Amino acid sequence: MTSARCLVDLRTRKKHEDLVFIPQYHDKIAPRGVYLLKDLFVPSGFLDDTSDPAYDYGFATVYNGAGSHPSGRAVDLGPLGSNVPTQGLAWNRRIGSKYHAFGYPRTSTGEPRLFPGSALQWCEGPSGRMSGHEALTIKCRIDRMASGGPVIDDFEQRRGIGNVVGVVSDLLGDTPGNRPDGLAFAYFNSQFAYLYAKAAARTTGQPDLAAMKPILDKLHLKPD
Repeated sequence: MTSARCLVDLRTRKKHEDLVFIPQYHDKIAPRGVYLLKDLFVPSGFLDDTSDPAYDYGFATVYNGAGSHPSGRAVDLGPLGSNVPTQGLAWNRRIGSKYHAFGYPRTSTGEPRLFPGSALQWCEGPSGRMSGHEALTIKCRIDRMASGGPVIDDFEQRRGIGNVVGVVSDLLGDTPGNRPDGLAFAYFNSQFAYLYAKAAARTTGQPDLAAMKPILDKLHLKPD
């Protein structure tokens, strides 16, 4: 699960190719392997208006994970669900609750605070409705949060789990030289549940390890 803008080219409206998911990624380390995306699902509303954060979410099925063997060849690590703990998932939740948002912010050289895009950051704040949209907002301060990060309700910091209720779409008040004062996110409703069920019905399987090796090499990952 991620933002639709991470899955679709905003100019052509076509789905990206050769996307990968790297769970628990940090500092060029992929501790749980690399998962090539197979089928992509985005709401039709996003393809009609890519600027509307209310529809900026999507799903992807993934092949089994791949990792690098010490010999240099790619190896099959098995299904994602067998290797990675999962969050809960909820929709039509009460608006106004305090939510946590997560992402990998990246800033450009010369900005007041620098983030490399390879370290997980988070913020928390109350949720509210976004003016003129069906999307919601969170008033919290975070720099250049990347789209696609989860918005989590009932977050237990000690265990690092909760219920995902939205996906980060955009920042609020994001202007040069100023820190954003909040973020907008797609709120999970019944339409979300329909798309999720459609994606969940698909199956994947083993990856093409020969095709995965150049992808792994291109990522320049460090040994875990």
